[in-house]
Amino acid sequence: MNQSSLTSRNKSLVQLGDRFRDLRFAIRKVKEITRKTAESDRRSAVYDLAYLMANASNGVFSSAESGLISVLNIDSESHSGQAEAHSFKRYLVGDGGGTTADEKALQARFSEDQYYTSKRILMMTGNPNALVHQENYLEIWQALRPDLQAYTSSDDDDQAARSLLAARYVVTVMESRPVRVPESFEHPYRQGPMDINLFLASTLALIAGVTEASARDPDSDIIYKSCIAATLSRYHVIETAARRDDPTLALQRFLLHVMDHLP
Repeated sequence: MNQSSLTSRNKSLVQLGDRFRDLRFAIRKVKEITRKTAESDRRSAVYDLAYLMANASNGVFSSAESGLISVLNIDSESHSGQAEAHSFKRYLVGDGGGTTADEKALQARFSEDQYYTSKRILMMTGNPNALVHQENYLEIWQALRPDLQAYTSSDDDDQAARSLLAARYVVTVMESRPVRVPESFEHPYRQGPMDINLFLASTLALIAGVTEASARDPDSDIIYKSCIAATLSRYHVIETAARRDDPTLALQRFLLHVMDHLP
């Protein structure tokens, strides 16, 4: 195992968490089906069995997930949809004292932070039951490491370097596609469906970039709300940029302009 990898135990726990999420998602779908069952069919033994199994299983997996959260030492506020906004600096290899940070710890921190930031974004946009895999953020970290290392040597106020890293983050998330279901969604503030992974990727990148440039308290709703609003209002620009031959360059131009005006 190379130095940048998580320990086998921690990676296995992240994978186990994703399997719990898959099962819970399937159980919720069964419950949804039973709720939509015609009244005349609700007297059948099959319906009763499906309903009882779905409810019992949901309770079991809720308890198991709580235990897993405790083992992984996950902050309860993050799990309840109140994840703080974090900047890119939180994941840089070198800290303020000039020492080398433990890359395994940084990868674990990144995957946990960005998973729960994603869940908060999805909850705030009407997608509380979207199926998201945390393991994808381990892959995203690996792909983004060279860009984070390059960013470490840039000046603190280098907006071009920050927007380039943010653009790379958007492209990397889009390639990984951590949201498994749904593929798209609609929002009352915008007409037409949006690719949920592109929407999420853009908002994640904005939050990380804006938090770094902002003096605001990271637990403020302002950063989340302003970045979500920016992505919603300019989604057509983001979508066009993502389809370009060089999406990183096109997205960097967009992010450089937008981050300068947020939150």
